[in-house]
Amino acid sequence: MDKAAKPETCNGANAVSENSAPGRSSGNMGFTHSLEGRKERRLLIAIVVRLAQARAAPSGIEERTYTENVSAHGACVMSKRPWQTGEEAKVTSLKDGIPLCGKVVHCERIEDDKFYVGLNFQEQQVTWSSFSRYDGA
Repeated sequence: MDKAAKPETCNGANAVSENSAPGRSSGNMGFTHSLEGRKERRLLIAIVVRLAQARAAPSGIEERTYTENVSAHGACVMSKRPWQTGEEAKVTSLKDGIPLCGKVVHCERIEDDKFYVGLNFQEQQVTWSSFSRYDGA
């Protein structure tokens, strides 16, 4: 695959607070079963996406997964592997093909091989059509 041969990078998606504790949010995207108390409204919506490391190596693994919830500048995505706080990820809507790059602000194990990964798209706004349709944007 040609796409895997080139390292992918995400520009402008690096403004997450470094003061947050591991596994906890700096504000916008900490995992919680409640969707209240956030700066941005979150929608419980499953959008099928491709999740990959932003700076993928030639053998970079990309997984097909889905969102748990989405806000204007973040998403909680299901993953098969643990992610490190601060790690950069690229999330691409399969429907639209629109990639968004962000930083991991939390990762919570929910089963042996399932993790909720909270991503903050600080410099970008979610423009996926599935989100816009329900958000009224």
